[in-house]
Amino acid sequence: MVERVAILGGTGKMGRWFARFFKSKGYEVVIGGRSPERNRAAAQEIGVEAAASNVDAVRGADIVVVSTTLETTVDTILQIKDSVEEGAIVFDIASVKGGIPEALRALSSRGARVISTHPMFGPGADSFSGRRVVVVPVVEDDSLTEWVVGLFRGEGAEVHVVKDGEEHDRIIAITLSLAHFVNIVFGRVLARRDVQEIKKFAGTTFSLQLALVEAVLSEDPDLYYEIESLNPSFRKLLEELITTAQETATALDDREAFVRGFVEARDALARDPEFPGAYERFYRALGALG
Repeated sequence: MVERVAILGGTGKMGRWFARFFKSKGYEVVIGGRSPERNRAAAQEIGVEAAASNVDAVRGADIVVVSTTLETTVDTILQIKDSVEEGAIVFDIASVKGGIPEALRALSSRGARVISTHPMFGPGADSFSGRRVVVVPVVEDDSLTEWVVGLFRGEGAEVHVVKDGEEHDRIIAITLSLAHFVNIVFGRVLARRDVQEIKKFAGTTFSLQLALVEAVLSEDPDLYYEIESLNPSFRKLLEELITTAQETATALDDREAFVRGFVEARDALARDPEFPGAYERFYRALGALG
């Protein structure tokens, strides 16, 4: 029997990505969303079914993927709690968990099997192969966790299971929110200048940093706002960033303090086994930019 997959928020880029993925694996796929017209357009483009709404999409679905915006994920999950099939697998793909695990547990009390996931890549990826995926159990269901981990690992993904949503958000505050924030600030400083003129004098570090900045600024600003603003762990980290930036700025008048901070950071990061090859990887990345 072919299983049926409902993609909620399926008109978005990641929703379409998952719709194509499940279709390629032989599943029946139906796209839900707030706009029937947009649902039909996306479904026609991909070659799958369209539902009039998220609620309609989950009826009869064996698997439900919630790929709505971060701000609407909790509301979407609660909206479908009376319509999702008993025993259906429901998982989100949100990059900030916040109240999502609690909302998923509300579905669990209605008989759904729930878990939270976070693909650590964007819609530009051509497959799961070589990509990282974080899995966050929200109820005790070892067989479901094994199924989800197996689904992604079977496609070549590197899968990491974390304890809960709070742990996920603490880690993601560093790997996503902080990285994005630093590049956005760098970009805003550059925006006040003639970048084409500056590039004539670009060194290797600037060239690679500029590529990162431009990649970040090419993405959806609303999504990045949500990743920065909706993660409570990032607010605490941001205070640490500002304090450390001020300390480093003050150290410009104190060579000993500057060098001490530099060496302390280097010694700490040198515990990373990949640290010795960092310079070589740096130049390979730069070479890949052409």
